[in-house]
Amino acid sequence: MNFIGERFDKNNPNRFDRVWICSQIRADLKEEFGKIWKFGVRKEPGSSNSIEITIKKAPEDAIDRNGIHNGFQMMAIKGPYMSKINQIVNAYNYDDSDGQIDYFDRNYYVHYNFDLNI
Repeated sequence: MNFIGERFDKNNPNRFDRVWICSQIRADLKEEFGKIWKFGVRKEPGSSNSIEITIKKAPEDAIDRNGIHNGFQMMAIKGPYMSKINQIVNAYNYDDSDGQIDYFDRNYYVHYNFDLNI
């Protein structure tokens, strides 16, 4: 799964700074989705290489309510919206890993949470 995000710059001294990356992602999401959506973007606590994205508000037509699982309402963001979010979130990322030889070289991992008040 080797890739280089469209905004990853190997000459940028901040390219590994998770706080800087989070601020860039936050600004990019706000520019793309405006005030209709609300995102939380932060360096995941206790992790040196993970970023946590919390989707806090989304338009009703973007939410996929796919039923109940173990007593909980399951939901997700519909494909086209989630693809755009992934593209923005991974724009500063790269992955040069090779799982066949247990070699992992990735700028950061992404974890998504949903905190939608519905």
